[in-house]
Amino acid sequence: MKRLFLLLMMLFVVVACHQAAGDWQIDADTFGPVRIGMTVKDAEKVTAKEILQEKPGQNVDEACRYAVLKGGPSNVQLMLVYDQIVRIDIRNPAYKTATGVHVGMPIDQAVSLYPNRLKVDKDKYTGYKGGKNLIVIPQDDKFHKLIIDTDGKIVTNIRLGKVPEIDYVEGCS
Repeated sequence: MKRLFLLLMMLFVVVACHQAAGDWQIDADTFGPVRIGMTVKDAEKVTAKEILQEKPGQNVDEACRYAVLKGGPSNVQLMLVYDQIVRIDIRNPAYKTATGVHVGMPIDQAVSLYPNRLKVDKDKYTGYKGGKNLIVIPQDDKFHKLIIDTDGKIVTNIRLGKVPEIDYVEGCS
């Protein structure tokens, strides 16, 4: 009986995690319930999670810093400018764009999911090895972008956010 209970609990956790990941879709200005431009307080309300921020100090600027949602999703960072979410970096393969692009996907497949909507740039740091940035141009929005970073073979990171912060190659640095 105890084993059956443990098995059912594990199954519940797996289903809950899968459902939660499916609810957190990536777009140029949203990741699940979190919208670019939201305040930290508003994001905490819509996610029911505390946002843990880097503390200003030696290597962290008070104006620009990173944060994570306590308890996950894992491998997701929020860039904050003062108290506003301006960019989100996702390195977790569980989360997908509306077209299905996710971390770990082959670059050719990612490109095929955005026909006629991509600008391809050589990556600043890995371009010499074939690294590319696939920039999804939203049709009716000049203030937000979705950028799919690759090593030339697979998707390594997906970032979404507002201009100009989305284009900061080194984050807050």
